[in-house]
Amino acid sequence: MNLSVLAIGIDAVSFVISAILIWTTKPRSAEQEGEESGGGVLTQFTQGFKALLARRWLLWMIAAGVVLHLTALPAVYTLGPVWAEDNLGGGAGWGVLVSAFGAGGVLGGLIATRLRPKKPAIWYFVGLVVVSAQPINLVSGAPFWVIAVFQALAGGALAILGVMEDLSAQRGIPGPLLARVGSFAIFASTVATPVGYALVGGVSTVAGVVSTMYVLGGVCVVLAALGALLPSVRGFAPSAPNSGAPKLDDDNAGAGTRL
Repeated sequence: MNLSVLAIGIDAVSFVISAILIWTTKPRSAEQEGEESGGGVLTQFTQGFKALLARRWLLWMIAAGVVLHLTALPAVYTLGPVWAEDNLGGGAGWGVLVSAFGAGGVLGGLIATRLRPKKPAIWYFVGLVVVSAQPINLVSGAPFWVIAVFQALAGGALAILGVMEDLSAQRGIPGPLLARVGSFAIFASTVATPVGYALVGGVSTVAGVVSTMYVLGGVCVVLAALGALLPSVRGFAPSAPNSGAPKLDDDNAGAGTRL
């Protein structure tokens, strides 16, 4: 039996099971969700969109995530193995780099459990700078061990920025609106990912692998660094976890509401 076909088949079945579980889940009533959850789908969509627009720091985080999925990540995933084939030890070398990234992610996740940042949005963008620099690192010509160490750092940074993103959302968005606002971020990154793969393929055909990696990685690094300097991001300093019960007004949503 072809194991790759079996793996894809199992993955497909998992989606069917997920759909069945969601279908059988009993929706929560408006009383359970709180007063913000009343109205139909369009009303809830509007509430979530307004909550998103009221928080500039969150808009920048979502925009930065979209850029990451359009540039740096597809560059690594599509051109990284191509470059590694002749320049980083082939499949074995690429396997080491991917393993280093994964190990860094595990360590970063453990470190994130100990962090208590007052301004998590800034830490998100700092981590994004490191993650965005991966394409540049891979084609930098540095010794292999240096590239591997940086990939481990990038894995750790990705884990930490993920926690900082969730922490910012949990503390800066009213509980009843959290899922609706989060859906915009998921939708944006999901749409951006296939576009990014097509973009990377087209650009690399014209400019070559090295130039594409430098340009796309550089664009993402610069935007991430600028994000950390924005007043709305630097001013967002939530003081306590979001209980989900009280309704937060825009002033309590952080200084990110006023850019």
